[in-house]
Amino acid sequence: DDSDDDEPAKKPPPKPVKELEKEVAKPITAPKQESGGSSWNVNSWHFEESKYDKWGEERLTQLLKGKGSDVVIEHNDQEFDFKFSLSISKLEGECWTHIRKGKKVTGYNYEMQ
Repeated sequence: DDSDDDEPAKKPPPKPVKELEKEVAKPITAPKQESGGSSWNVNSWHFEESKYDKWGEERLTQLLKGKGSDVVIEHNDQEFDFKFSLSISKLEGECWTHIRKGKKVTGYNYEMQ
């Protein structure tokens, strides 16, 4: 009887060591930075500061310019209408972001008149 059922299944020959090394040794790359640090600041670990003074002044002026409100106050059966408007004559200060140990912190300090 010439049946193949009695013979054990043949295994493929083992791969050469060099081919195994190629499969196992894949290049390691740094994870993509999510905190927004510089390319030299891997994982945003080291202290890094960015200044946004000019942008902060422009943005505050844009948000606050010409803003106001109307308020009606009732007292002793009388109504008083008040109209408030905001004008900026002087705006000084600073705005910044810090990155340290992968955490981003935003801060500002402005004085208005």
